Amino acid sequence: MLAAFVPIWLLTGFGWLAGRYRLLGSDADRVLGAFVFHLAMPAALFTALSRSPLTFDARALGAFAASTVLTMALGFGLSGPVLRRFGGVGRGRWFGRAGWVRRRRGGAESGGDGQQATAGPGGDGQQAAAGPGGEGQQAAAGPGGVGQQAAAGPGGEGQWAAAGSGVGERTIAAMAAGYVNAANLGIPVVLQVLGSAAFLTEVLLFQVLVVTPVILVLLDRGTGRRLRPGRLVSLPLRNPVLAGLTLGALCSGLDWRVPALVAEPVALLGAAAVPAALVTLGLSLTTRGAGRAGEGAQVALCGGLKLLVQPALAWAIGTLAGLDGTRLLALVVCAALPAAQNTYIYAREYGQGASLARRAVITSTALSMATLAAIAWWLG
Repeated sequence: MLAAFVPIWLLTGFGWLAGRYRLLGSDADRVLGAFVFHLAMPAALFTALSRSPLTFDARALGAFAASTVLTMALGFGLSGPVLRRFGGVGRGRWFGRAGWVRRRRGGAESGGDGQQATAGPGGDGQQAAAGPGGEGQQAAAGPGGVGQQAAAGPGGEGQWAAAGSGVGERTIAAMAAGYVNAANLGIPVVLQVLGSAAFLTEVLLFQVLVVTPVILVLLDRGTGRRLRPGRLVSLPLRNPVLAGLTLGALCSGLDWRVPALVAEPVALLGAAAVPAALVTLGLSLTTRGAGRAGEGAQVALCGGLKLLVQPALAWAIGTLAGLDGTRLLALVVCAALPAAQNTYIYAREYGQGASLARRAVITSTALSMATLAAIAWWLG
């Protein structure tokens, strides 16, 4: 089991050293992350899918899919409230409006809710574009919010974008809670525990063909882009990751083998995806600036969902579905894999929750060796 984790830590450590001593320059994190997202990862997904038959164990994969959807839904729904509960922004909902006003007033005259440098008496927040009595920056927000509400609906409190309530950051939290590391860490772990990676291939196909498109649509939405039908249909053409997995799935479904003259260079490029993603993760560890208040609780939430809740749900659903023996073990082990490093790559590329993604991936990977060993001992 330990041997499966050694390459993860070594490559991440190499990235940290490169960032610590500025061996790749100050912008290496951004450049290498863009290389992984736009070139290496699409090539890796295309290679993996084009060479894999599209066959499924319906009951086992259905149980895994159900545990994934439930866990990611919990991560999506709970990450914002957890951050507002334990962080310094938006606490008014939990501890009372008066306390929130006292913390956020920061020199504003009595009666204001937030920064009133340009607001008149009674204004709530920065009101340069708002009428008297408005609450927050409301240029794009509905009435009734308190604080900056550029991405919030009516009735919000606090700086919602900074409080992790945006669709983009909640999507990253959901990914950290339920998107397993099936590619690089999953293969050696599953081979070590089960001796076969057959079910893991199904998990990988489910994640890249079903979960990844949903994640990228939500991240697209989280950046403020309107989701029109034409834009949704053209997403595989505009997003390199979806383009790679779509072409790979088509090749597999049509049983068409890519000529070696093309397949071998693409596979060579794809082989760089995992090590480059891990080095990028290591580079990110040298990023200056502490995480915001409450982010530790968010990381703990995602880690608990990933390493405890998801495998528990997989075991319960698999048992109800009649799985036992090796099939149940394969299901639970795959569900207990840590968060994929792609979580950080997507977060970095879209500018949504990069610090949360980085810490969640590192934490779940560090702790998963213990939970995976316990599962193998219990069900093996």
